[in-house]
Amino acid sequence: MSNIFTFYEQIRSGLRKSYLLHSEEAFMLQEAFSAFWSYIKKEGLELSSQIFDMDEAPPLSNIIEALASPGFFGKRGWVIIKGAQRLTKKEFERISSEMRHLSSGGEVTVSGEVTVEADPRILFLWKGKPEDYIRKYLEKVIFLSVDLPEREIPRWIEYKARELGLEPSREAIEYILEITQGEPGIIFSELQKIAMAGVKRPSIEDLKELLSGHSEYDIRDLYRALREGNRLKALLIFRSLREDMIMVVGGLNKFYSKTPVYKKVLPILQEMDLMARVSREYLEPLFLRLLKTATEPDLVAR
Repeated sequence: MSNIFTFYEQIRSGLRKSYLLHSEEAFMLQEAFSAFWSYIKKEGLELSSQIFDMDEAPPLSNIIEALASPGFFGKRGWVIIKGAQRLTKKEFERISSEMRHLSSGGEVTVSGEVTVEADPRILFLWKGKPEDYIRKYLEKVIFLSVDLPEREIPRWIEYKARELGLEPSREAIEYILEITQGEPGIIFSELQKIAMAGVKRPSIEDLKELLSGHSEYDIRDLYRALREGNRLKALLIFRSLREDMIMVVGGLNKFYSKTPVYKKVLPILQEMDLMARVSREYLEPLFLRLLKTATEPDLVAR
């Protein structure tokens, strides 16, 4: 089964086909697009390529026109469609028909001088899992999942760290994995924080200082207190981690997602996530409500 590393390998081999990349995680789609766009710039195709975001409802005629565009200096660019899951069945039929028409023409000579390939290059970015009927319309398009399986997260941490010029030890990678609860977006944010600090080979002490807001505690201590059912200690640790509440709330969500009480506490976690992005003022009362709800006798007994 494909994952983000499959697409990295496709890029290293040189992208010669059209692709539909899909993922349940918006961050992983963005990660795939970032890797793709770096390739485009390296190949000098950014001026010949066009991006369409279906959230902005661009006219289908503009996409069709972009597919037919030969590009510059004999290099056909790419047509990128973000939010491809929003395309209707009829729109896919029209795009498919245009792709078949262009592919049947072999090479195309522009202005009697420059010869370019007729095959259009198109990248679809699809949030979720594509319906089976889509494959019928996109017969020459390679479908790849760019999800990040849990078993691949340590490898991905090392991969992204080295991209940022970091050389983390295995112990450091395990620490980052634990405090972020394996959330790719949070992981990348924390790696950027380390890189900006100029710490190429971070120790655990470095990471604790950089990622835990100079606190004597880190999120691993919070998880431990929650597992022990020690509400007072959990509250004290929560208070000490106020500098990075978005990460903390994300970690809490991951922590409780593996427990029987997740459905019951999810509304509180969602409220905390919203509040963490706006104001920290009411986070502590919400955290106390979370602790109370998660340890109610009828829930613990399940």
